[in-house]
Amino acid sequence: MRFDEIEARWEKLDPVFIRGMQRSGTSIMARALQRMKILGFGEGHLWFELVEPFARLRDPDYCPDLRVDIYTLGQGRVSKLEKYIAVALDQFHRACLPSHLERWMDKSPGADAVRVAPLLADLFPKAQFIFMYRSGITNVLSGVKFWKANPDIFHIMCEGWAETMSSWRQMRNSLGDRYIEIAQEDIVIKPFEIATKLTSFLGMPEYNVSVAGLLISRRVLSAFADKRPGDYNYHIEWSPQQKEFFIETCGSEMGAWGYEIDFDSPGVIAAEIPPPEERAVMLEMLGQQNARIAELERECLALRERLTQINQGRVMRVLNAFGRLRKRLFRGRQL
Repeated sequence: MRFDEIEARWEKLDPVFIRGMQRSGTSIMARALQRMKILGFGEGHLWFELVEPFARLRDPDYCPDLRVDIYTLGQGRVSKLEKYIAVALDQFHRACLPSHLERWMDKSPGADAVRVAPLLADLFPKAQFIFMYRSGITNVLSGVKFWKANPDIFHIMCEGWAETMSSWRQMRNSLGDRYIEIAQEDIVIKPFEIATKLTSFLGMPEYNVSVAGLLISRRVLSAFADKRPGDYNYHIEWSPQQKEFFIETCGSEMGAWGYEIDFDSPGVIAAEIPPPEERAVMLEMLGQQNARIAELERECLALRERLTQINQGRVMRVLNAFGRLRKRLFRGRQL
């Protein structure tokens, strides 16, 4: 394939990258994109390993003696190499994912994946980024409960949240208008507003109702399965030393993102209650979804009963055939 053909394909590359700290709503956002036929492999996590070498290739101090035209990766060729590789990565995703996808996505939480976002933006000229975030206190709480078997998880979550949030603030301006930020707390409180924000950003407003329906009814990998949607009060049992560590590690970023450090009522959102008409629509959609779920459960039960009848019929036919065969064999022996 000629380079002009590669470049023409490269200019159209438009994946969607979901970023943010673990336990910040990246999974529900991936589900929302699936509603829009934007599909991916689930947890990427290797993208920073794939992309970081390009930073060295771009660095003029990296192997300066080899940056002359006579060498394969000499001056002027790095950009071409990146475009070839970006097109190959796009082809790989499209070949491995279902054929009905409109775009492909990558969900890779954590600070490492955040730091390579500018490089990904260069590799994929029409890529868009969605950054998910939530209060550091509730984020750490969720992680501690989700990975409770890890004795170091409290410190890991505190440091990871601060690093991820700080890294994003430092590099987000380099993405121009190609990113949006969505607070996990707003997904349930303002599902229609978030759905509109998301679908408008991606240029796919026709999926607005479908995405809103998902956001008002689903919790994905919840560490607090007993919580009702919209309940953001959490009970904290941190020691004084843990609270001190959190303030020291996360206090600056909490302030930068507009979160108060409140260990008595963490997660309480000072947001407006949705207007009555919006609440009415939400209740109607939930009712329709519950009715559809009940209908599907009835269909599933009927199908199971039918399969049972079919299997019983097959067994009886086999037994009858065996009985006829036995009778013929018995008559033959009598003769």
